[in-house]
Amino acid sequence: MVYLYENIEQLTDHQLFLLENSLPKSLRERAEQIRHRKRKAERIVGYSLLCHALSAQYGLSRESLSVMSGKYGKLFLAAPPDIFFNISHSDENAVCIVGRRENGIDLQKRIAFQEKIKARICAEQEEERVDLCPTIEEKEWTLTKIWAAKEAYLKKKGTGITRDLRLLCTEEEKEGQYAVEGETVYLYKREDLILAVCTGEERETVCSVTFEELQRQNERKGRKEEKMGKKKNDTSVKTNAMRIVESAKVPFRTKEYEVDEEDLSGVHAAQMIGMECGQVFKTLVLKGERTGYFVCCIPVDRELDLKKVAKAAGDKKAEMIPMKDLLPVTGYIRGGCSPVGMKKKFPTYFDETAQLFDEIAVSAGKRGEQIVIHPEDLRKLVEGTYADLVRE
Repeated sequence: MVYLYENIEQLTDHQLFLLENSLPKSLRERAEQIRHRKRKAERIVGYSLLCHALSAQYGLSRESLSVMSGKYGKLFLAAPPDIFFNISHSDENAVCIVGRRENGIDLQKRIAFQEKIKARICAEQEEERVDLCPTIEEKEWTLTKIWAAKEAYLKKKGTGITRDLRLLCTEEEKEGQYAVEGETVYLYKREDLILAVCTGEERETVCSVTFEELQRQNERKGRKEEKMGKKKNDTSVKTNAMRIVESAKVPFRTKEYEVDEEDLSGVHAAQMIGMECGQVFKTLVLKGERTGYFVCCIPVDRELDLKKVAKAAGDKKAEMIPMKDLLPVTGYIRGGCSPVGMKKKFPTYFDETAQLFDEIAVSAGKRGEQIVIHPEDLRKLVEGTYADLVRE
């Protein structure tokens, strides 16, 4: 069954505090890492939906729940091993699905239509399907359905968006039902959102849940902390990048991981922190023929297209700087280069796919630590620009 909570923004701080403090430790600690109120509220409600669903369907108490993350960041129950779940949130709404088979779910706000986004998401047949839509609104809905169907399918597989979406083609079997690599994805339209569900079973029932229903499941009372979002004491050393973001009052969180000196790649970092490669951005420094040094941030599993980069920078030609120049130019070393806090302020460009996510990760300015932040907050902080930067 699918459990849906709408209009999270209507919850008060006190209500969110009650929900957060009723979560089992493994989920509460994950929620506590998030500083941005809106995203934290969505995460708290998503986790609360999970607790509610497991209690309603399987009689599992919150105290018995222990949640872990897999290789690509997909959460799973440590026990029992034969119950599966998935959570998604978008635009102040959250959904959760639980069942006896692997499942994937995605909640996606209607995507504003752009040709570049279409080209990045769609296979050739899908582009044709979008182009046949007579109005912009229909194009947007079709594009959103394609994106949500693919993400739900990949979340069911447990990989997230770690592959080129253009190589994954959806087919519309009938109204409200897509096929992805032989698996059925059911689509539900709710106001300005698309809900996509992939379970390998029949169409699921969507059940709307209220705060009162979530709170009735509360089995944990009298916790000592009375301030919502209160953080545990953090004794880790802050990097310059972290201090800059914090002083700008921009919400962020950090993720640490063990450094492998033999593998300083961004893909390795993404795997270690349990995030999709498309959401983890590497920071590259280039030099234009006329414009001088500038910075590009692109997904760790993609490569720069130097022609596109030069065009974005308003230059005829641009090249990566030699590795030996990275430290004297930026103050950072390989594997720990952040777009925030360089020696000088350079023009900064973000690959346009950053706009598809609620959060992206970039280096915190040292090896083994990443800053997780809303892409628009980061762009504004460094006065950056979105552009098409990667090879097709």
